[in-house]
Amino acid sequence: MMKKLLIAFVLLIFATTSCKKSDRLTAENVPATITFTGGIATDGCGFLIKIDDSSASYHADNLPIDFQKDKLPVIVSYQLLNTKYSCGLLSNNISVIKIDAIKQR
Repeated sequence: MMKKLLIAFVLLIFATTSCKKSDRLTAENVPATITFTGGIATDGCGFLIKIDDSSASYHADNLPIDFQKDKLPVIVSYQLLNTKYSCGLLSNNISVIKIDAIKQR
């Protein structure tokens, strides 16, 4: 019995720690718009990337400074991360992405 529990425990540890990069949701060449929601110090969420064909908006930790312009139309390729970005007065939990490629439309 103890041996079975030990094996189950080892398998559980292995399953939870063996995440691969390919497990993340990726999207390529998606039309989007950079939006400025207000400064974080004034309860805004800073720059977000709004996907044009949906209501989804994301925070990108690695948004290049050249693209930090309100209402800037872009094409973006990204990975959806398993983290949330908390900002604003209501502590919005916005999904976080890692930009793989971005260009202006």
